Amino acid sequence: MKLLWALALVGTCTPVAAKETLQCPDTLRVSDAVLQSPDLPAGTSIDLERNGSLRLFSMGVYSGHPRDMAQLIPSNEGEPKPRGRSISIWRFEGPYPYGKYLVCAYGPVGSVQVYKRVGDPVTACTGEARKDAAHEAILGASFECK
Repeated sequence: MKLLWALALVGTCTPVAAKETLQCPDTLRVSDAVLQSPDLPAGTSIDLERNGSLRLFSMGVYSGHPRDMAQLIPSNEGEPKPRGRSISIWRFEGPYPYGKYLVCAYGPVGSVQVYKRVGDPVTACTGEARKDAAHEAILGASFECK
């Protein structure tokens, strides 16, 4: 009986890994930004349209900070996707010394990124993107990691 009680106690004391999530905003409203470019011709300035919005372009998972551009390929790449949505699964084995990042990309080519670093214990992430009927525009996206 004591053994059963001890096993029950161990089972209740084992930490349960919390899910980590990220819901990508459908659009990003831009209210202010400072832009710089070494490519500007002499005597010119650069600006970004204020109070505009950028639509969600794509989603992905990166090994290391997104600026390093080490985007990971989903484990289920190439599998058929249901119409109107896309589900991608990333599985992680071994160490990721630079971290794992969830990324929501915005603008015509995804050059504006919202990102979140997930904890080292995370072993898998599922990303779901809702798409329009023509499978062209992403209407919404989210991640869930365990």
